[in-house]
Amino acid sequence: MNLELFIALTKKTTEQVHHWLQKNGYTSSMYHGGLQEWEREQSQSQYVNDEVQVMVATNAFGMGIDKSNVRFVIHYGIPMNLEAYYQEAGRAGRDGEPSDCYLLASGQDFQLQKFLVEQSIEDPYRKKMEYTKLQQMIQYCYIQTCLQQYILDYFNDEGAREDCGRCSNCLDESVKEEITREAQMILSTVKRMGERFGSSITAKVLKGSKSQKVYELKFHHLTTFGLLSHFTEKDIASMINFLVAEGILLTEDGKFPTLRLSPEAVPVLKGERSVFMKIIKVQKTLDESYNQELFERLRGARKKLADEKGVPPYVVFSDATLKELARYIPTSRDKMLHIKGVGERKLDQFGEVFLDILLDFTKEHPHEPSKATASLPLSDKEARKNERKSHLQSFDAFQSGQTIKEIAKARGLSAVTIENHLFKAYSEGEPLDLSSFYSAQMEQEVLTAYDQVEEKKLKPIKEKVSEEIGYTAIKAILVANGKL
Repeated sequence: MNLELFIALTKKTTEQVHHWLQKNGYTSSMYHGGLQEWEREQSQSQYVNDEVQVMVATNAFGMGIDKSNVRFVIHYGIPMNLEAYYQEAGRAGRDGEPSDCYLLASGQDFQLQKFLVEQSIEDPYRKKMEYTKLQQMIQYCYIQTCLQQYILDYFNDEGAREDCGRCSNCLDESVKEEITREAQMILSTVKRMGERFGSSITAKVLKGSKSQKVYELKFHHLTTFGLLSHFTEKDIASMINFLVAEGILLTEDGKFPTLRLSPEAVPVLKGERSVFMKIIKVQKTLDESYNQELFERLRGARKKLADEKGVPPYVVFSDATLKELARYIPTSRDKMLHIKGVGERKLDQFGEVFLDILLDFTKEHPHEPSKATASLPLSDKEARKNERKSHLQSFDAFQSGQTIKEIAKARGLSAVTIENHLFKAYSEGEPLDLSSFYSAQMEQEVLTAYDQVEEKKLKPIKEKVSEEIGYTAIKAILVANGKL
């Protein structure tokens, strides 16, 4: 069995992740200092003896336990320093097999680690050292160069200087965008603020925040105030952290690290050096894209109708339906039927009232509908029709020689969905050689396991067969033998 190891920062997070995993069908144990001794021993025994898939633990979990078959180490929050991260991540792939390490980090983690440093260390010198190490750990989260090289440099390793070609930064094919202008604004703001403040308030100044602290310090009078108002504070803070990781900005060690310009900032300010950064573009969620003004009009009409009929407003239409109406702005009864929550019955009951509001809105805002209705979702009937054809599209692609992974990537679906499409096509009589998914020996083993298990589901069967027999082969065998 291949194991996964989650390393969490707190007992609460450990328990939350453990319960979530169990709820979603994973066998897991948890380990933290708040458990009874017998509970910790039991969890450790389950992990050592491969009785669970996942161990969720704080760093209280014994580092001396040597398990060779850990395939994933997932840090659910940043460790206090790179020494701890390197040691904990090093539990993956000790048998030499390919393994993965993931580091999930957020701003809350940084604050938590600062709190832990403040609470656990009294000696001022040691505290300053730990803050320095924590800042280097934070920089690791923001660098966009090779992660392995950063670690080697940190430990003064004099080995190979080539990029590893395997870490997420090396494999990231995102295009870098120039942020020289934004960098100049950030550097200029740091200088104008006297190099005495941290990234949080610097981001607020550049955003043009009306924060009380910004106004108390008179920063709203700075010429750079609000120059990056088209970015979120989070985006600005990310750019600041990137400049720190690049060595263009420096941080003073301490509980609240302040920013100051490094010698590398001078050529950037003079326009002699360009700055490029990989920007993660988050698409606007549908919930943010509806027209708020139109939504309020629709809500008012809904309230009036609900009062007249003596029913709660959601009985007329839900908020989700009103938001879709305000997003797509349908201009006919037929188009309204494309909106989720609008059926023939409700359209007959309430459609005219809402359609009148939509048409009035389009007259006032003539450019809105052409933009919105072009992307109307399929009606329920059309969606079901297309869904029936979808599995045959996957089947045709497979028959043309494409692999399951290639089809999944091209269609924007998961590999499991494509597999199910193929098996569905086979069940409907399409010519498909399912034996390409398995050998005769596998088939015999799976069918024997099928007869033995009480619950005729994939997971109990998987647990009885050899490890090399995957879920795809099991499904193919069951479909071919009419058992699925």
